[in-house]
Amino acid sequence: MRVPRSKKRSIPDEVWQRHFVGASGSYDGDRFETLSLEILKAEFGGDWIRTQRSYDGNKDFVLEFQNRTIWAESKAYARTLTYHVVSPTLFMALIGQPEAIVLISRSGIHERSKQYLAQFQRKSGKRIVALDGDTLDRLIISHGAIARRFFPNEQLQAGEGAGLRVFLSRTPDVTVHPRGASW
Repeated sequence: MRVPRSKKRSIPDEVWQRHFVGASGSYDGDRFETLSLEILKAEFGGDWIRTQRSYDGNKDFVLEFQNRTIWAESKAYARTLTYHVVSPTLFMALIGQPEAIVLISRSGIHERSKQYLAQFQRKSGKRIVALDGDTLDRLIISHGAIARRFFPNEQLQAGEGAGLRVFLSRTPDVTVHPRGASW
């Protein structure tokens, strides 16, 4: 059964723009990566390491523990994220051998792209965790200190369904919202 989605975001686009677009009109990708790092630490714990800006193997963060490696890729796109954008990360994951990949996206991930991510997960055995769109918004809001740091002076409230732990998937093995996930 398909659940209808609301287009309304818990953190509206105007608020994102107010806090992440500079005077020049360009989006502050470094600030978004810093936000992503704080979300990773708050949600999953561990000592996430930010990779270098160039030649980083198409990943922004790495977590190594107990002989395991987890990658995270942060995308601050305003438009819906497609598989074309995350394909380089997935390709490099086949070479680099992380156990899991966390995709953090300001925008939602396109439905067809979620299907491709599910197929990649099944075929490769690598867990894919997506923190995208309103799911990311609600995570930010749920971590009050992070919300206050990156969205000061904003009265943010999670939209409908806030507080629920929602696990959506095309197949039983694809977790779209990993709150409390264990690796």
